[in-house]
Amino acid sequence: MKEIKLQLTALSFFDQQAIERRLTDMAQSGWMIEKMGNFFWTYRRAPAKKLHFAVTYFPDASEFDPGPTEGELTKADYCAEDGWKLVLRWGVLQVFCNEQESPVPIETDPGVRVKNIFRAMKKSVLLTHLILSLYLVYFLVFQVSRLVDDPVGYLSDPFYLYSLPLYLALLLAGASELILCLVWYRKARRAAENGVFLPIRSRPVLSFVLIAFSGLCLMLSYTGKSSVNPSILFALGWIGVLLLISAVGIAVRERLKRSGTPRRINRLLSMSSVLLLTLLCSGLFLAAVFSGSVSFRSAKDAVGSYNHYGMERPYYNDALPLEIEDLRGADDTLWSKEADHQQTLLCAHSQYKQQALPLAGNDPGTADDLAYALTQVRLPFLYEPIKKALLNTRQDEVFDDFVFINHYEAVDPSLWLAEEVYQLHWSNSVLETYLVCWEEGFAEITFYWQPSEEEISRAAQMLKSSF
Repeated sequence: MKEIKLQLTALSFFDQQAIERRLTDMAQSGWMIEKMGNFFWTYRRAPAKKLHFAVTYFPDASEFDPGPTEGELTKADYCAEDGWKLVLRWGVLQVFCNEQESPVPIETDPGVRVKNIFRAMKKSVLLTHLILSLYLVYFLVFQVSRLVDDPVGYLSDPFYLYSLPLYLALLLAGASELILCLVWYRKARRAAENGVFLPIRSRPVLSFVLIAFSGLCLMLSYTGKSSVNPSILFALGWIGVLLLISAVGIAVRERLKRSGTPRRINRLLSMSSVLLLTLLCSGLFLAAVFSGSVSFRSAKDAVGSYNHYGMERPYYNDALPLEIEDLRGADDTLWSKEADHQQTLLCAHSQYKQQALPLAGNDPGTADDLAYALTQVRLPFLYEPIKKALLNTRQDEVFDDFVFINHYEAVDPSLWLAEEVYQLHWSNSVLETYLVCWEEGFAEITFYWQPSEEEISRAAQMLKSSF
């Protein structure tokens, strides 16, 4: 028969009544609370009995204290006179139990209770949640700015698209706790003036829903790319590092507490250990990047490599929906054929590139390359905004009185079997770069030669059929 029970608990740190009810029910079931944590509470088997529990807050306490402060000991002595036994301390929170049938309440003045709870909130919750909320707001602003700058890349990249609702859900989860505390304090002060204590009521279901939704967004961010996203690897790596640093910081703090280290020294050493570990891990990571041990290149399988100006470069042989051989026939040119695909529920975006390799016996200077991108819009209302965004990727630039030409102009779409087609005007030239608008999606294609009408017609048929 097990003597220890670990239980997942989702109660607000300041929901006294909910915590007291939970501990009472567990004691009647033969389990006595032994340790509290942010997510899990530990119980030890004990004789089942009806106990009264009281949760109080002592704002002057700290999680770095090696033991009860003088004020806490004095409070415990007064409580013991009425039969209240101190069960455990968890930062500013204390849990007492009483075996009497109708024990005298520990706290009777509503105004004092409200003041103590709010002081404890400011020390342990409000500042932390405020910093976290501002941090998440910063990330949301960054995400929105990235969406505005590159809507196609953003909407088709699962890592970025699903991070937007993820950050928003985490912000709501943190901000809801912050707002709950502030709203409660304003109402509780008014109630206390009338001699009534207004308890906090937690909303664990809301927090669980928001956190579960965040987890779903995180899982979705792993999907939809043809290769491993280096950004995801970077994020996962840093999450692991931060968890490790946090665990080390907690271990140092608890070890110093057991050795009786004073609060200030404990706080200094614990925070210093976290800071030093953070700097060390950051330094090791940067060293790994500069040495080439860590790369942010897409983790694709290359079929070989070649040396170009002293640097080793990979080349690929990915399947392409349109190849130069389909337009001009096969020859002896050695090609690197590279494809990259990403998709979300809103949009799919694929980039393709065929380049001649500068290898022995191969003359890339006489070869013509091909590059194109396909964008499939999965929700009709996004079609026009995405078309506008693609057109706006090319903008004329004005330098003093000189206008540098860089824009698309409409051309005859009939050869492309499309609704609209635009050709790029760049400087004083008209390039063989086109934006093709079909009902199914868009193609941005660049021919590095002057294509014939037959080649354009063939390319249009093959690309349109690939949607």
